[in-house]
Amino acid sequence: MPRFKKEDFRFMSATDLCKVMNISSKTLWNWVEEGLTIALDDGTKFYDPKEVMQWKCDRAVKKALDLAEEAEKKKIHERKLSQKEMNGGDTDLDGTVHADQLERYRAAKADLAEDERDRSRKKLINREDHDEIMSEIVDFARSSFQALPKKIGIKLSKERDSSVVEKVLETEIVDVLKGMAKIDDERINDN
Repeated sequence: MPRFKKEDFRFMSATDLCKVMNISSKTLWNWVEEGLTIALDDGTKFYDPKEVMQWKCDRAVKKALDLAEEAEKKKIHERKLSQKEMNGGDTDLDGTVHADQLERYRAAKADLAEDERDRSRKKLINREDHDEIMSEIVDFARSSFQALPKKIGIKLSKERDSSVVEKVLETEIVDVLKGMAKIDDERINDN
């Protein structure tokens, strides 16, 4: 697990990440179980929001590809069973009865129909839309973070209390991350 310096503001606590991404701690724990990278500092877990967003997108793409592969395998299987059924219903080419195969074929056909209904109800995005959304999020983050010095520089230049400086920086960074998450949510809902 990566180690980091406390000055490295790109990392967030689990609580802050859950707030920014509007997820429960259980969801975050499940993500870690599925392979989300965490960083440790004195036993405390921290997360890189950029890596979390990338992991989340990669995970969605992998699930979509897995579903497509599974559907293709079912179609191939269905074609093979359909050919057998056309050669005499529940008989093989040599006339041997295979009622169990016919039953499996009908069950697979029903499963395929159910999968198609499920897929039509879900919002899966294609790779081009994913890339466009990620580009928009990165552009937003870049411009927002580049604007921070002008936005808070004068206010913080006279501040001597480090806790106030940390709080202002944290608030501004969380606002940017919320904006990134908002783009993600809006764009995915539009697709």
